[in-house]
Amino acid sequence: MTGAQIHLSEEISKNPERVVVNTRFGRVTGGRASTGAAAFLGAALSFEHSRIVSNLDLECAEIPYALPPRRFEDPVPLPIDFKYEDKETNPQTPEEYRVQFEALCRALDLDPEAPDILETLQDPVKLPWSSITHVIETDVLGTNGTFRGCLADDWLPASPDPVKWQRSGGLARGLRAHGVRSIVVGDLSEEWYLYSIAHPIPTKDDIVTNLRRYFPKDVAERFVEGWRKIPDDAGTEEVEEVFGEILSCGQVHMPVRVLAEDLYNAGFPVLRYAIEWTPEQNRTGGKWSCHTAKFIDLIKDAGRIGYVTHGTDRCIWALRQPVLEPEQEIVAKQWLDRIDVELKQIENESKPSRDVKTILTLRTTTEIGWNQDEKWEALAALRRLVITE
Repeated sequence: MTGAQIHLSEEISKNPERVVVNTRFGRVTGGRASTGAAAFLGAALSFEHSRIVSNLDLECAEIPYALPPRRFEDPVPLPIDFKYEDKETNPQTPEEYRVQFEALCRALDLDPEAPDILETLQDPVKLPWSSITHVIETDVLGTNGTFRGCLADDWLPASPDPVKWQRSGGLARGLRAHGVRSIVVGDLSEEWYLYSIAHPIPTKDDIVTNLRRYFPKDVAERFVEGWRKIPDDAGTEEVEEVFGEILSCGQVHMPVRVLAEDLYNAGFPVLRYAIEWTPEQNRTGGKWSCHTAKFIDLIKDAGRIGYVTHGTDRCIWALRQPVLEPEQEIVAKQWLDRIDVELKQIENESKPSRDVKTILTLRTTTEIGWNQDEKWEALAALRRLVITE
């Protein structure tokens, strides 16, 4: 065979056409492979059975399996009350992670098709853990070097859908059942900076490429579509800043608000916070030309004011006295005491004490007070654009 092999998931992600099929088990949305075949969550229909365009429906009894549900086992018929979820092929499934899995195996000089490959990867004698961390740390895997959770029954169950389960109050009920009395959730004012230096982003085109490490292709593209525009020839600094803004939004700012809203709507005691000040000597700042540099090397650069970015609040929450000046220690203790007071109140009342858009804030002046979430509406609109449900 000549030329590089392209995995099915790559073909589908590059083709914007979507195929909608109505089955007796529910509605399913799939994609097109280069051969014309329609593929659905690891199952496939031949071209002859799916000669349709993206805005037409096909009546179908059941989408046949393309792969068995377990390696080297026979397919299992769907139960009569089974319902497909009405959503596209999800790159968080094992099938979509196949490309990354194969890249990792080859970087370790292993055959990804070997019948005992999983046992080999889990065997610390055959494969020391340092071998795996080495290929990740040295960026041999490129954009395949970022590892995320997987929707699979033996990892993170896909049914019920985790997002819908959380929204329905299932998470709140589960937390109560396990004795969790409250949740504290929040973010920092300049989360974007640490995310801007997570990967090398020299050009505008590298934004979507590296967002794909974390999000499905269509989600990454919609994030960029909904974000502020920069010129095609924008410099590295501007490109990195936009990448950091988008990634921190998808990783922190948006999830924080979604979680808080779902818990609030379920009546669960949730306390939102925002941090706009951290000890200056513990902040990050300046350029980070090497993306593999140690984070500690940056935070020791006490000569810069730096950014109130991801992780710089750790010394407050842990009350790390050796790295705090006396006046900073006072602020940290005041913050922790206030958090404790607010937690006791919502735990005693067994419900939130404030509106979901109201945030306990450690302000730039080091004062502590309640602020309104000025980002709420903009992030809600962006969520509707980015996440199609």
